[in-house]
Amino acid sequence: MESVVVALNAVIPFLVYMGVGGIASKLGWANDELWRKVNGLIFKTLFPFMMFSCIYRVEDSVAVNWLYIGVALASALILVGALMVIVPRLVPGNAQRGVIVQAIYRTNMVFFALPLAESVFGDQALLATATLIAFIVPTYNTLAVVVLEYFRGGAASPKALAISLLKNPLIQGFLVGFLFHFAGWQLPGPIEAPVLTLANISIPMALVVLGGTLHFSEALKNLRYLVPVITVKMVILPLVMLLITLVLPLSAPERFMLVMMFAAPIASASYVMSENMGGDGPLAGQLVAFSSAISVVTLFLWIFFMGSLGLL
Repeated sequence: MESVVVALNAVIPFLVYMGVGGIASKLGWANDELWRKVNGLIFKTLFPFMMFSCIYRVEDSVAVNWLYIGVALASALILVGALMVIVPRLVPGNAQRGVIVQAIYRTNMVFFALPLAESVFGDQALLATATLIAFIVPTYNTLAVVVLEYFRGGAASPKALAISLLKNPLIQGFLVGFLFHFAGWQLPGPIEAPVLTLANISIPMALVVLGGTLHFSEALKNLRYLVPVITVKMVILPLVMLLITLVLPLSAPERFMLVMMFAAPIASASYVMSENMGGDGPLAGQLVAFSSAISVVTLFLWIFFMGSLGLL
């Protein structure tokens, strides 16, 4: 029963936030153009505060578990390498190949994994979430550029990749937070309070926008891709990762975040990148929408399952 309560407490806020966005769209209070602008505002202004806050609030006495980070990075790299071999054998078009590879490995860590971890573990999850996101987000971005450029027939410049990463608002927020944390700087009270408030509202706002932008039309023609990709992404890969983490000396938040690397839905940024780098944009958008909607059920089941095993 306790596992059910933990799972419900973690997932229900997602339903509420996304439901508010969905209702706003249905009633005509917001349209796709407004959601697009608000989404850009959140990504460019609120997310940096969120990443800054994660690092800024970490206790000095807590050390980073490099085994945990190494497992996360190695799993992403190995998975992408395998997908680059397997997907072209199963999918005929390059436009779909890049989208599918990106969809299977790239997770919406900020929108879903981070707030879920904090919902389940509280502040105990700060270090596990902040460090994983700090390392995995630039890795995801780099791999996405390489994958999409490869299937488009081009080559990704190391200089272009470096500039792209430095321009990422999440990385910028992390770097500033890293500087403040390890320099021992403290924000003045009147500034610290609004900074932390902006960080706290970033995820709820992002989930409202996500709920308002979910579209499921014209998806029937892509069901042959949607069903297997989402099944592999949100069922098979999380199970494999869970089994791997059981034999490693990891804390409960670390194990949870590694499972969420694959169990959480597909990153919404994958749609934007696919649209602008020769990928199948409609397919990418449908993968994001369907995985986000289905995740309300699958994430509940994963949290319930891990809680039943005493892993939370």
